[in-house]
Amino acid sequence: MAPTATDYRWISEYRELLDGYCAVLVRGITVQQFLRGMQAESLGDLSGYAALDERTTEVLAEYRRNRSGGRRYLIGAASVPGDQGEWVLGLEIHGGRRS
Repeated sequence: MAPTATDYRWISEYRELLDGYCAVLVRGITVQQFLRGMQAESLGDLSGYAALDERTTEVLAEYRRNRSGGRRYLIGAASVPGDQGEWVLGLEIHGGRRS
């Protein structure tokens, strides 16, 4: 069955995602393998969407203050259950706020 707009109504609960986001689902690898593939540097563990939003805001503010360390982006990654086993969900929020 093809998805409909109703299937995506959940996004209205996360207003920050309306500004821009990037999400990816990958099956068959671990979170650590995903982060290595993204050439990501671990900044520690977070728990929940609110913590990811707060840390993303901090990283963007740091970039805007310094502008010397090159562009840094924050992507959260978590293992999630799904069809055919575990998946990795990668989520970058505030994608439209890179000025």
